[in-house]
Amino acid sequence: MTGTNDDKPPQRQYDWPLLAMMTVIIILLGYAATQLWLAHQHVVNVVIFDSERFFTAKASQDAKAAVSNPTSMPTDAKVFVDAVRAEIVVYRSKGYIVLNSAQVVAWPEATDITPELAKKMGVALGE
Repeated sequence: MTGTNDDKPPQRQYDWPLLAMMTVIIILLGYAATQLWLAHQHVVNVVIFDSERFFTAKASQDAKAAVSNPTSMPTDAKVFVDAVRAEIVVYRSKGYIVLNSAQVVAWPEATDITPELAKKMGVALGE
């Protein structure tokens, strides 16, 4: 041993920019995988339909209107109910679960589709 620095093994030099780049790539891949997983989670949207309020308003509106042909009333009612069902199917096809308000205790006003359906179907809900 001569006491010089020549006896020490050479220190390993790291390529810091490469290490930093690999770290960033690993973090980005983890983030992308997490976002992909979250995007594929099934999110359920729920809306409420107050059928009692809706059909009561429709019946009241029809009672006040002049009936031109009383024999066509059952057919007209069936056509109207089928049209309401078709509107509800539209919500289902968009991924919504439609609940009847009779089975729900409370809900945010924004989830109530009754006014929107009433407007589409020409039913005056009244307030």
